[in-house]
Amino acid sequence: MHTPDYYGSFVLSSTMKVGLNLRGENVYKPIKDVINVVNPIDLCVTGWDIYGVNLYNAIKECKVLDYDLQEKLKQ
Repeated sequence: MHTPDYYGSFVLSSTMKVGLNLRGENVYKPIKDVINVVNPIDLCVTGWDIYGVNLYNAIKECKVLDYDLQEKLKQ
């Protein structure tokens, strides 16, 4: 079973300096807690293609996604 990781996502895996604490030490927060971002789990894959076919047939023909993901989108 594959589970998502967000190592390549700057927003979900990075931190930013937000200031200093009372001892003068740097304070960092995850960027996703500072700015409003959508969790990738909540995204819905959709699209429009110039081929005039449905999205499933377009990604299958162009081979832009792995086969297993293509089959999940078929539903």
